[in-house]
Amino acid sequence: MSPLFIPSDYFRELRKEEIFPDPTRPLEVELGSGDGTFLVEMAREFPDRDFLGIERMLGRVEKTVRKINRTGVKNARILRLESAYSTAWLLPTNSVSRLHLLCPDPWPKKRHHKNRLVNSDEFIGGLERILEPNGEFLLCSIGLEPSNT
Repeated sequence: MSPLFIPSDYFRELRKEEIFPDPTRPLEVELGSGDGTFLVEMAREFPDRDFLGIERMLGRVEKTVRKINRTGVKNARILRLESAYSTAWLLPTNSVSRLHLLCPDPWPKKRHHKNRLVNSDEFIGGLERILEPNGEFLLCSIGLEPSNT
């Protein structure tokens, strides 16, 4: 199984076993996984869970693939795609036990607030759809004061 997850079809909802072979294991998703540090460390710390990172930047995805290969973890994969689309349409319904969103882009200017992932109806609806019953959404944000410009 390659650490780079490429869906066979980007235009239908996936089944959990398409991402990892055992659909009974908890699936945790990290949105905007950057260089993969958090993803790989979580996979090492919790070998009984599966971890999917979602990142749209190619260089970061390539770095994460190298990190997964170098560490040898088998329970981490990375998907190159936009986060809101992944949560709203691609990830399986009721499949994610925990979703991590660490330090999302704050878009601090008032005129840019519409670009914030967490302000998106598509994202919020997708979040509700993909989380298992009693699933968790963990948001860690740096405290920036929004600008009025």
